[in-house]
Amino acid sequence: MKKLSLPGLLLTLLVTALPTAAHAASLNVAPLSLQLTPPAAPTTQFNVVNTDSVASEYRVEIMAWRQVNGEDTYEPTRDVVINPARVTLQPGQRQLFRLGWKGPVDLAAEKMYRVYVTQVPQATAATGVVSALRFGLPLAVSTRSVQPQVKWTAQRRGNDLLLQVTNSGTGHVRFSNLKVTANSSVADLPIPYYVLPGATRTIVLPNWEPQRREFRLTTGTATGTVDETFTLP
Repeated sequence: MKKLSLPGLLLTLLVTALPTAAHAASLNVAPLSLQLTPPAAPTTQFNVVNTDSVASEYRVEIMAWRQVNGEDTYEPTRDVVINPARVTLQPGQRQLFRLGWKGPVDLAAEKMYRVYVTQVPQATAATGVVSALRFGLPLAVSTRSVQPQVKWTAQRRGNDLLLQVTNSGTGHVRFSNLKVTANSSVADLPIPYYVLPGATRTIVLPNWEPQRREFRLTTGTATGTVDETFTLP
């Protein structure tokens, strides 16, 4: 089984263990994706629960999310406001966070954001620190009906196989459980990934043998399964 090389893909949960970590903190966040549809629904909310055995402080920030030249880029934004932006939670305590739209009243296409919940590292009595958790929730904002429009293409580059997916629609698409099958060989990517409106992403399968001219690509989306067969020159 081959492994896909996917630089730039963002893992939803980023856990950074600091060098002298005394123990690992933990939290639950729900729901795992968010949506705003102003003016009908200009607000939304999510919950964070501190599931650790010690109190932890968390901060929340909103970043505008774009995909440029196949890479995810993030920058601060004032389009969305969050309340509260910083909070300390005792073990087992739950906090409701509210989001509100302050951006344009009319959008030609969906805009995407990341809502980052980050634990603030704290020193412990044993001079260790709590591991820093960072959880990124995708937030989709649309003021009208939007739809993705996706096209897959395939080509060789040296010994590699390049799979390119372009979204020319007005809404994002989330792919999951991508598999590429050629004869008895299977390459899979279980980690979900996104293609935003107007963006193109490239998946690289290294060392693709010349005899594998025909292959099958399958992957899941919110509206069903993509199942395509390709024949290389």
